[in-house]
Amino acid sequence: MEREYLDDLEAREEASTPAIVEAIRCGLVFCVKELVGVVEMKLREHVIANHALVKLTAHASIRVIDAVAPPRFLHYNFVSAVLNDLFGIQTRGGCMCAPGSLRFSFNYFMPIDEIETVLRVVTWVADHGWRLLPYNRVDPFSGSWSMRCAPTVMRDLSRKSFRGLTAAELLIAPTHGALPVASEPAESDAKALRVTQRLADRVGVVFRVHGAVIHAELRDGFQAHGAAVEAARWFMHLADAASMLRHADVPKPSRAPGALMLSIADCMRGSLLARQQP
Repeated sequence: MEREYLDDLEAREEASTPAIVEAIRCGLVFCVKELVGVVEMKLREHVIANHALVKLTAHASIRVIDAVAPPRFLHYNFVSAVLNDLFGIQTRGGCMCAPGSLRFSFNYFMPIDEIETVLRVVTWVADHGWRLLPYNRVDPFSGSWSMRCAPTVMRDLSRKSFRGLTAAELLIAPTHGALPVASEPAESDAKALRVTQRLADRVGVVFRVHGAVIHAELRDGFQAHGAAVEAARWFMHLADAASMLRHADVPKPSRAPGALMLSIADCMRGSLLARQQP
């Protein structure tokens, strides 16, 4: 005997337990949308987009679709890895999973200080990101970049709890398209930029200690596959950064030289910050 416990075809064909929690989440998303209003969201997004484009298009080292290309780009996956690993800013390498660009967006509810932090970090990476190349390695087959040392233990989201929102917290005051009021930059963001700047300033030590390994990686990873493969490489490699460093005016570290002889893994594990507090 056949029985049908559900009349709705979609619910009946759904495997296992019905997605009750997911349906509630989806409903909350539309609830927030109705509370804010489509018009208000559109106004805020236009203001934020214009604000970001003014900053980014004015920077000589950032290409927004139609700028003149420099001799070699920073690999978009490298920039994405730096933003994530050192600044906690998550971006997407490529557009809709296609390669060639770095993609990030601003939500309509982001405060101006967070927007400015992202823009400040992106422009900083455009200027100084090449100095961080030796702290990373690239897979010549996948194009993925990763830090040389073991990553720190990531926080598990299962240890967090959501207390919910009150009715007052759900109500968002209309701003009529104006950017949210700015607050003082978060100390953690400023601290991340200071630590990253120190790593960039001390890259000369890394090149002196690990220079042979860096050039071997270029030789074995790209040049070993022939001149055509190396000629087609459009992005900067660690060896390119070493060449630039020899002709660049690198800031001199302000501490004693003995305190700078740290391994890459040592720096990445945070001992550089612990030993050289501001």
